[in-house]
Amino acid sequence: MENITKDSYNSLAEAYDKKNATGLANAFYERPAIISLIPKNINNKIVVDAGCGSGTLSQHLEQQGAAVIAFDYSKALIKLAKKRLKTTNIRVANLSEPLDFIEDNSVDVVVSSLVLHYIENWTPVFNEFNRILKKDGVIIFSIHHPHQDWYWYELDNYFQKILCEDTWNFDSYKLTIQAYHRTLQEVFDTISEAKFYVEKLLEPAPLPEGQKIDPRFYESLITKPRFLFLRLKKK
Repeated sequence: MENITKDSYNSLAEAYDKKNATGLANAFYERPAIISLIPKNINNKIVVDAGCGSGTLSQHLEQQGAAVIAFDYSKALIKLAKKRLKTTNIRVANLSEPLDFIEDNSVDVVVSSLVLHYIENWTPVFNEFNRILKKDGVIIFSIHHPHQDWYWYELDNYFQKILCEDTWNFDSYKLTIQAYHRTLQEVFDTISEAKFYVEKLLEPAPLPEGQKIDPRFYESLITKPRFLFLRLKKK
């Protein structure tokens, strides 16, 4: 994750947490979609929340009976997550580095919500996912949709991998993030090279209840896919 993104989350953790809990993009679009891809019965299953943020998704996983291992690169977000979660297996960690606190073939599910687009090189990340997952384990993740990134950032060349910058408004606060645009082909090539295959792909619409939260953004989301959702299994 680029330092500017980590610094932004650290400085505006509480504002982000509030927006994440109630905003259209997260509460009525991204989170319902990623939850729909999680196996129905995760009671007593070991689930890794890779980039857990302030713990909203991890809290849902715990409520379903999962044994959650949660980590994030932002110290401020982890501080909030510790207040929300029951698990003591929660820490500050960098997804770009080896997950040496997780044993081989020990995890049933890896969930990573809107995190991977912050990382330039996915190969070591997915190799680590392969290492920690059981034979029948699954990965569920969401990212910025590659085609929509090209439109959103007004890029001249869809096929060029590039670090893009965006600013989000949270009430009176502004959060600046940097994320990598990559092609859909690169996404699928990296997945395949790490010995996974795509079991399910989603390009969902937001929940109808989200329209009253932000009507203009809602209209955009029902005509343009902002995020891409994938569920992977080992080959």
